[in-house]
Amino acid sequence: MTRPGLLAGVCRGSWLLLGAALFVAPPAWGDDALLLGAWEGGDRATRAIYGRLLVTPAFVKWSGSRANPACRVRYRLVTRKEAEAYPDALPGFDAAPGVPGYTVFRLALQRRACTRGRTALQFAIPVAKPARAELVTYDRRGRPVSWGHLDRPDGR
Repeated sequence: MTRPGLLAGVCRGSWLLLGAALFVAPPAWGDDALLLGAWEGGDRATRAIYGRLLVTPAFVKWSGSRANPACRVRYRLVTRKEAEAYPDALPGFDAAPGVPGYTVFRLALQRRACTRGRTALQFAIPVAKPARAELVTYDRRGRPVSWGHLDRPDGR
């Protein structure tokens, strides 16, 4: 006969392991590594929150600022698609003139204190201008809460 406390501890531990496993396996990137590498805030608000941002196959990290902490967090790639416009764009920013479309990546972030309630980051990279990314940040309820843009530091 098992003790109820022991069984509950085993079940709870199993769920923790399952939750951790969701963020351990790096995403399958295939040949397209458009998102990977260094980015930096392209506007004042984005620079103040993220500073310099690095996306690797296993984690995303940002340098932060005095008011916003640096963070290194695992993620899961939940969306990678080509689109004429990107989801949750601010009106007037969803389709730039002369830009044929976007490659959209949405990353679900591992829960960590340094994310400050952010649960996902969406990068919309214009096909004609891959050195720029429109960034949408999502809260715990999946609602968009901030918008900004990132640029490649080397302009590539």
